[in-house]
Amino acid sequence: MAFDADKGRRVAPAGPSASLMADRREGPDLWGVGAAMRPLAELCLSEDAQTPFALALVGGRGAGKSFALRRLIEAVEAGARGAGPPLLSKIVIAEVDAAAGGDPASAVAAAVFGALERGDGAANFAALADEAAHAAVDPRHAAAVAAERQDEMAARLEQERRARDETESRRARITEWLLYETPGSRVDVFIRASRAAIEGGLRRFGFGEGDPDASFRHLVRDLEASRPRSRVWLFLRAIWAYSGQTRLLVLAILAFGLSALVNGLRLPSTGDWFISLSGGLAPAVAWVRDHDDALGDANAALLAIGLLALGLNLWRAARFTNLLFRGLRLLRMDIEERRRALDASAARLERRVAALQIEADAAEALAET
Repeated sequence: MAFDADKGRRVAPAGPSASLMADRREGPDLWGVGAAMRPLAELCLSEDAQTPFALALVGGRGAGKSFALRRLIEAVEAGARGAGPPLLSKIVIAEVDAAAGGDPASAVAAAVFGALERGDGAANFAALADEAAHAAVDPRHAAAVAAERQDEMAARLEQERRARDETESRRARITEWLLYETPGSRVDVFIRASRAAIEGGLRRFGFGEGDPDASFRHLVRDLEASRPRSRVWLFLRAIWAYSGQTRLLVLAILAFGLSALVNGLRLPSTGDWFISLSGGLAPAVAWVRDHDDALGDANAALLAIGLLALGLNLWRAARFTNLLFRGLRLLRMDIEERRRALDASAARLERRVAALQIEADAAEALAET
């Protein structure tokens, strides 16, 4: 709108208003450039076009070359999406920055391979890029490289499988692994530090032959396998389960039995019963009654021997149980800690083997091709 100063009102302009447009690739197509680019797009998509060929958009600054090039690309993409004979449907557009420094051929190649690997969302031409790369080299060299790649992947896969199998084996026999094959574990440090006490305890329990270190490890392994529920269970087992303890129990039983027999012979009713059975036993009964004090002392001695043997048995069982229980507790701490680490390692190796198997299959297929 224009403003009339004399009459103080606005008046309409005589002709159409002007539009100011920036020199850019986007914006409204005021000159119908898209329609002009359509024949060139059909030429790019034609199956019968003899390639390679070059098209040039020539003009001065601001003539609209970038805008026209954008319309040409859009026309090619639209034509490829709705292509029918004799037009091509699989088209890859690579944009090259001509102003970039360096080798022009390298810039063109990089742009082409980048476009092939990127794809357009609906199709992926990465395989085509690999094929193009291999087509540029000697086939025998490409086959040798593929075979070396296959061998490398097979070796890596086998190495990861061995590591996975070793981890699985450790998980399956974690008790033996910690007891016999893992220097520096808690239970190993305890056994080495308490060797003197362990050796003395084993010798008293009838394990004098063989290596005391190995014998103690065997005992701890057996206890872990039996899953004892409490320290009381271990203590009760230590009272009677070993040969040294059995002798003490037998001695205590014999002493208590003889004490009961002597005490019974001292009873008057017992002497009367023997005399009623046979008159010839009267002198023996009389001797017992005459030596009642001595028999009383013998009874007390037998009781003391029985109590001493039983007390020694319980004391030795308590000391030995404490050693076994401590070794068992340390072993279980090691098992719990190492099992978590082995579980995580096994899961990681399993994923690694699965990924390498896919890569090895792909390398084998490429080598066969």
